[in-house]
Amino acid sequence: MKTLKSFSVAVLALIIGLSSCKEDKKEELNPDKMVKLKFAIMDGNNQMALGDDVKLTTGFDFKLQLLRMYVSDITLTEDDGTLHLVKGVDILSPVKNDDNTTTLNVPYGNYTSIKIGYGVDAEQNLSDPTSFSQNHPLSNYQSMYWPMINYRFVKLEGQSTQTSTSTDYLVSIHPGKDALYQIREYDFSSDLEVNSSSTQELLIQFDINDIFDGSAGVIDFSKEDANQVHMVGALDDLIGERFMINLADATKLEVVQPAQ
Repeated sequence: MKTLKSFSVAVLALIIGLSSCKEDKKEELNPDKMVKLKFAIMDGNNQMALGDDVKLTTGFDFKLQLLRMYVSDITLTEDDGTLHLVKGVDILSPVKNDDNTTTLNVPYGNYTSIKIGYGVDAEQNLSDPTSFSQNHPLSNYQSMYWPMINYRFVKLEGQSTQTSTSTDYLVSIHPGKDALYQIREYDFSSDLEVNSSSTQELLIQFDINDIFDGSAGVIDFSKEDANQVHMVGALDDLIGERFMINLADATKLEVVQPAQ
């Protein structure tokens, strides 16, 4: 009886061991790579930093003093059409080198495009900010939640001077609301190959002038109260939507090799 029991234990251990080996092999066949996705605001060929001054094509001198924004539902398309959600949501500042990057957990494979949401999606926008840990992107500690509209997708603030009149304007643009959520898809010029030896990083660049004078129209700080947008009326909704469309359309994707 003792021999039979010992035999049963040995067989069970063997089965568990084989199962573990299978799991290990499965993980080896489907490993992930951490890929960096960086964001930058560009004035022509120059990357902007917080506090920089820029001459806008709209006729204003502008000093950027704050820029924080959400990106969400970042999805890669594999060459066989398989979609991989590689980042649910993150918050970052494209003008701060220590806060302009999100890390994507990407399965090994060849990819043809990447899709990025600017803002938070409708489901995320219903989240309770007090239910998250302090460092979570949707946490109340990020100071991006306002009960009147839920999450503010972007906070852009600065000082501007209209060059033709020397009139100063404080700028505070805080768009939100589900209808303003923007999704853009970027095709890679050639397949993005992700494997154990790949080192490339992804870079999204925003053209500062296209944000204020872009595909959806001009944001003129001297008109329509466009220098103060807090989503509390129809005009704010109009300017907020214009801003978010311009912001998303002001982007371009580059695949870059980090400096060695």
